[in-house]
Amino acid sequence: MLAAWLLPASLALAQATTDLPTVSLSRVQVDAMAPLAVTNLVFGRRATNIRPLWHAKPRGRGPDTPLRLLIFRSTGRSAGVAGLCTADEIHVRFEPSGRISGAATRVRLQQMAQGFFYYFRSNRIPTAVDVLTETGRVAQDRACRAFDSRYVRPIVAIDQFGMVDGFAAASRIIGAARSGMAGADLDCRGMEPVADTRRGTGHCMALIGQIDLSRADWSGACPDREVGHCTLIELSGGSHSTDRIQIRIEMKGDGPTVEHFSVSRISGPPPSITG
Repeated sequence: MLAAWLLPASLALAQATTDLPTVSLSRVQVDAMAPLAVTNLVFGRRATNIRPLWHAKPRGRGPDTPLRLLIFRSTGRSAGVAGLCTADEIHVRFEPSGRISGAATRVRLQQMAQGFFYYFRSNRIPTAVDVLTETGRVAQDRACRAFDSRYVRPIVAIDQFGMVDGFAAASRIIGAARSGMAGADLDCRGMEPVADTRRGTGHCMALIGQIDLSRADWSGACPDREVGHCTLIELSGGSHSTDRIQIRIEMKGDGPTVEHFSVSRISGPPPSITG
């Protein structure tokens, strides 16, 4: 799934430390350097398709502790489906290479880990899977590269076709619910801490109408159904909520019609891009 041009085989970002480039720096040094300079220092000539240092501050336990982690993202590229891009997130971990001196501690590369994610090229979710021709893929590659992958909300998924199908179906049901129409058999019992049989379809439609798919960060096939017939989508509960919401979309046969649409609250951390 990773494009061959992104990183050469010499920098496969494996778990082993033997292939890592020799880099020595400190948190103080990173904070004083331009993002592009940090990127070139860490990746050298292999930084061609890597965006300058991730906009967040270098990660660690505090501003006065040694540098532990830097996060980078690659330039985007077409995912083979109209409107969908993919990119890679690269986590570069460090370990002290000398005397511990707080933020001035010299560190060396310990490990690199890489994983890919998807993002929609605009706020419009595709209405169906439209597999691109070679000409279309080249054009979308250019568009995806122009869209800064550092500032998108990544969606972790294995199958981009099932993901787009699921998002398109969810978007239709959410739109119908906002218009006061069910559009499918709806189930919101998993949203309440205690089942309340007095709350009917109207209450469920109101809950579904409030779902914001732009907060989605994971999509996959239902483990108990045939692939292509059922899709799961997970999203954060909001900026001030630790809850997560899971949407289950069950399709009617092989067609685009949604037969059953359920939402429930779930617990657990967001998905990890790098595993």
